[in-house]
Formats: sequence, structure tokens, C-alpha cells
Amino acid sequence: ISGLVHEYVTWAAFGVWTWTQLVFLMLHGVAIIAENLGSKVLCHFGQSNKGIPVWLGRACVLGFMAWTAPAFIDVYLQSRHFHNYVPPFVVPVTAEVMQRYGLCSCGVQSH
Repeated sequence: ISGLVHEYVTWAAFGVWTWTQLVFLMLHGVAIIAENLGSKVLCHFGQSNKGIPVWLGRACVLGFMAWTAPAFIDVYLQSRHFHNYVPPFVVPVTAEVMQRYGLCSCGVQSH
């Protein structure tokens, strides 16, 4: 339901129906199920009495979020939504830093 609501909001706000919001939220739902099953399997086979180590779980969550986040924010970036609501100095500075370190090929011009 949440994915469909997010899709509706992006359609109402930007006039596009991309399905990326739904895909992002469904992937995260599947990941939560996989994490729970993985912990139960590790506990069942005696590999760990607590499931996966906390540090490994956090690393997996952060990695998965970084991998899937573009699907969620792409419609906002394409519509230049953040350019309208972020203080003007933040967008050019962030784009410059990201370009400098090769994190994106953003073409944001400073004002």
C-alpha cells in the first residue's frame, strides 16, 4: 500500500507515474524478510545464537540503502524538486563535492 501511495503522490506532484517508488519499497520489504529468514537459519544451524552480527547487519542495510536509494529519489531529482526547497547554496556545493569525488556527473550550476 505504501508504494502505491508514494506513486500517487509523485504522480500528483510531478505528473509522472514511474513505478520506482513501488519497486524501492517492495525491494526493502523483501530485504527485511530475507534478513529475518537469514537470522533464523543461522540460529537453527548453530552458527550464532543471535543471528548475524550487528556490524554486518548494519553494513548490509547501509549498502542496500545506497544501492536502492536512486530508485526512490530519481523522480525528485528529475523534477528538480530539491532545487526548489533546499537552501540555494546547498545544491551547488553538494553537486561540486560529488563531482570532485566522482560520485556523480551532476551538471548543477551555481547561481
